Amino acid sequence: MREAEMCRLLGVSPGVKIDQLRSAYRSLVKRYHPDSGGGKGDAAHFVKIVQAYQGLMARLVRDSGNGSHAHVSAPRKPANPEQDIFALGRDLLMSPDPSARVAAAFGLARSGNPSSYAFLRKAMWDKSESVRLAVVRAVGKLGIAHSAPELGTLYAKASVAVRREILSAVGHMRGNHAFDGIVAAALRDSDPLVRARATELRRR
Repeated sequence: MREAEMCRLLGVSPGVKIDQLRSAYRSLVKRYHPDSGGGKGDAAHFVKIVQAYQGLMARLVRDSGNGSHAHVSAPRKPANPEQDIFALGRDLLMSPDPSARVAAAFGLARSGNPSSYAFLRKAMWDKSESVRLAVVRAVGKLGIAHSAPELGTLYAKASVAVRREILSAVGHMRGNHAFDGIVAAALRDSDPLVRARATELRRR
């Protein structure tokens, strides 16, 4: 995601300070959280907000380590990446805060480690749709081909937003016939965008 798009999603200007970014993010979480009682909860948009916040915050933190005026220390690189994956997996499965679980799913995706699927597979049935969306997105980014049975089961019971995300994940694993069942089901889906995406995948 480009910086301009991240700023647009978060409603901030380029050059925003870390404190301002955190404040804008908190406000948006309260407004768009899927479990919000305000009626504006939107799981797909909420996932994009979390992703934009993480991306923009990472840039600000990196810049602060290069001598900018942001008053924050650069994050310490974990000595053992496997321990970091375990910590993210624990947050994904056990944190009471859905936004923290979304962030953990994105962290596992960025790890590039397919063993993260041990945690992602369990989180596919999270009670929060925003977490389910983030998990499916992570599975696609990691290119986990053996996720086909679980994604197929989830597809059959998922909302339109999650079904769309599953088709996007399948697109990252193009050419793998393990997902033919999902594509076949999507060709008969009631949602026109899902059907269009499935038609595109079938042509590949």
